[in-house]
Amino acid sequence: MHVGAQRRRESGRPDGIGDNYVMALVADKRDRIWYGTMGAGLERLDPATGRIKRFPYGRPGADSLPAPGIMSLLLDSRGDVWVGTYGGGACVVNGTTDAVHCYRVQRGNSGGLSSDRATALAEDR
Repeated sequence: MHVGAQRRRESGRPDGIGDNYVMALVADKRDRIWYGTMGAGLERLDPATGRIKRFPYGRPGADSLPAPGIMSLLLDSRGDVWVGTYGGGACVVNGTTDAVHCYRVQRGNSGGLSSDRATALAEDR
């Protein structure tokens, strides 16, 4: 598969994308393409192999995203991918280990997120 190839969701196909509504894209330093969908969460395509990794969402655990709606992505200067969700706050995925850590609204903390809808992300330099 080459990067210009089209992929779309087709029922019952494990090699297709999880949702046709791709809301955000970012390519990392290893040429993998990370994309966030409106209803199927975060996925990562390795163009060299054509394989797609799907990151789990909505289940308890350290390596799960809190929501399926991904609104924004940011590749930071360390090579980690920040994920802005629709209703689940902001998460960071370690670019090497795929470990996930999330930040959510904490009532009474005026220095934290003001909303669990993270529609845009930027790195402070």
